[in-house]
Amino acid sequence: MIKLIHFSDTHFCRPFDLISQEDFSVRCAELKNSFSHMMSYINENEINIALVAGDLFDAKTISSDTLSFIKNSLASCPHCRFFISPGDADPYGETSPYACVSWPPNVHIFKSAVPEQVHIDELNCDIYGVAVTSSTSFSEPTDTPEPFSVNRTNILVIHGETEKKRDPVYCFSEKDLRESDFDYIAMGHHHNISSSDFGHKYNYCGCFSGHGFEECGEKGALLVLIDNGNVSVKKLKFSSHSYLNISVDISEVSTYGNTDTAIARLIDEKLGEALEKRSKIESVSVCASLTGNISERLCYDIHAINKLVENSDKIIIKDNTVITPVSPLLSAMKAGITEEARVRGCEDLAERAMRIITSQLHAIRKER
Repeated sequence: MIKLIHFSDTHFCRPFDLISQEDFSVRCAELKNSFSHMMSYINENEINIALVAGDLFDAKTISSDTLSFIKNSLASCPHCRFFISPGDADPYGETSPYACVSWPPNVHIFKSAVPEQVHIDELNCDIYGVAVTSSTSFSEPTDTPEPFSVNRTNILVIHGETEKKRDPVYCFSEKDLRESDFDYIAMGHHHNISSSDFGHKYNYCGCFSGHGFEECGEKGALLVLIDNGNVSVKKLKFSSHSYLNISVDISEVSTYGNTDTAIARLIDEKLGEALEKRSKIESVSVCASLTGNISERLCYDIHAINKLVENSDKIIIKDNTVITPVSPLLSAMKAGITEEARVRGCEDLAERAMRIITSQLHAIRKER
């Protein structure tokens, strides 16, 4: 049996969505701890092969310290062979760290667009791969490489797309990938994991750890077991930090009483439900979106609400409510602004303008 780990899009040294700038060093440390956790898993479970499907780091911002950390981490698993298919964030080139730095002997880096074959005779297995290079550009879909050998387990690792986009990566048709003679194709570039049934011959493992609120949920890698042509795939969680979006409808909040406290309680309820199944040691960045149709007379302070939320000491609150005018004056103003927004082709102009106007009215009321 062949036991392999498939991961990609680690993006070491890529900026994070931060609650505050003080969180940057903490998030960097969490990413490294998660990576070290995966290395421990590889050693403890005697993983034979690790497929790195691109974007291991961001070449433009990678630091020498982080590069040393990555190399030492891979070297700490001497019985596992790592195969790296460089992506658009870490393309192979003459000046790239892949070419200019000495890598551990258990690491193989693919260097060109021409498919390269590496034999692993003790496993009766061949690993194929290509690299996104510094000269790779946006192109039409290309033919999927096919294995050269028969009667062996054939595996492909690649950083690419299944739809024509503007990214400088390889593009393959889903039909060609499904009908390929490879036993398994490890894909990178999409930051979302393939569907949980893993029914395809090819899979995206998703990003290793979220870097922002567009990359929510549990992150990690895929464990792939191949035994006499039978392939099974399992999701593994390694990330110790996750991003969480929650939506909080404040339509029913009364315009009387302490509205800040009432809204904070609604956020706490939603947040408590979302955090219930999470590990106590896992850190979470939270973005709460306030939604619903609210009266122009509903007055609240986002900064005050932030301090009142009990289930998280660090949270971003965004106001996406729709203001319903009550007074004839504001109703007429909104109608006029809405028409202007239609003419200008700016859909959110009316809500943005109403938010500014009502916030000024609230400020005037407080002054009184």
